[in-house]
Amino acid sequence: FYNGPRCGASAPDHAHFQAGTTGLLPLQTAWPRLSRNLTAVVTNPDGTGIWFVPDYPAAAFLIRSHTTADGNELFDMLYNAMPLNKGESEPMMNIVCWHNSSCTLSVVFPRGKHRPDCYYATGEAQIMVSPGALDMSGLFITPRKEDFDKLTPETATAIL
Repeated sequence: FYNGPRCGASAPDHAHFQAGTTGLLPLQTAWPRLSRNLTAVVTNPDGTGIWFVPDYPAAAFLIRSHTTADGNELFDMLYNAMPLNKGESEPMMNIVCWHNSSCTLSVVFPRGKHRPDCYYATGEAQIMVSPGALDMSGLFITPRKEDFDKLTPETATAIL
């Protein structure tokens, strides 16, 4: 997975790419259902391309590739189409990738802002969560137990 700057990285100016155990993210476990209703953006005869994932709570794009060259070309297309905020070096995004027997699936989450409104709220309305790639994939990480206990499917969806 990849957390872009101001997109869940450990420091706002620190981008990072990490690897982990596959199959644990809710995004991956829901993928058989989510992949049935994709909206084509760019498709190639070999089954590679870019699709929008309409049934996910957050904006998400799928890049399906067979080779590194395919993946790079398709990612560059999506990357260059994403807005770049003034003063930023790259579009705000999180990425989660995994490989199955026939291809690599890369899900790109464009981001509009660094943290959700609930992060800055006060009192009971505050939920200290700063979503990164894992959170965007449905595995919410909170630094405080009381914030985790406040999460419901509705609040998680609103945060995404």
